[in-house]
Amino acid sequence: EPLSLLKESGLKPAQFSGRAVAEIEIQRPNLRIAPPTSYRYSGRATFASLGVENVFNDLSLERGAGALTLSTDGLSLSARAVAGDTPLEINWAQNFRGLRNKSKILLKGVADSATGDLFGVASRRFVQGPVAFSATILGDLGKFSRVDIAADFSKAALAADFFGWMNPRETKADGEFSIVWREDGSRDIDVSMLGAGLDLRGRVTLAKSGLLLAAAADSVKLVDAVDMSFDAKRTADGGL
Repeated sequence: EPLSLLKESGLKPAQFSGRAVAEIEIQRPNLRIAPPTSYRYSGRATFASLGVENVFNDLSLERGAGALTLSTDGLSLSARAVAGDTPLEINWAQNFRGLRNKSKILLKGVADSATGDLFGVASRRFVQGPVAFSATILGDLGKFSRVDIAADFSKAALAADFFGWMNPRETKADGEFSIVWREDGSRDIDVSMLGAGLDLRGRVTLAKSGLLLAAAADSVKLVDAVDMSFDAKRTADGGL
């Protein structure tokens, strides 16, 4: 199982750079043919200045430092790294048993608009300043099933130019976002942003291709600017 992780993730050895020190033990029964389930693994690796290119689109990890612990049932990793200009705390637990949701990744950091660019999220018009966040990612390497993100926007200015609205820095604002993938590749995205000057709560459903299938907002409230809700679905002829 440990040797197949890179294959499952889609990453290749050439994407990694840096130095690691590892001590690994593999135990195999003294049999002519030993089933994979009879193998036993243990080990520990430490690394510093590790780099991984193009982990997600053009997003690369640099200056990674931490430790990885291996056992027969799985592995765990605790590390710090930098993505663009964003420092990250990374905790990864990988289960070698079971059929689904064998990976759990926890990320913590402080992002800005440049981080959004790396993920393909155009946020500069809406968010200006640092945003502390934590994310929990579940699923399998290369095929995640759920992502939950909590974000603190208190140190950032929020803007909606279309409505002539701005939420200044040092004004409390918190966000919660979740993405859940369905078996057919479509995904449901729930959004909640609450603060002194805003109340945004809604959800969208996207097809595997990214086509918007449905959108609903229980609340779109920006103080002194807008207060509304809406519900939209794609019709059989492709309209909304």
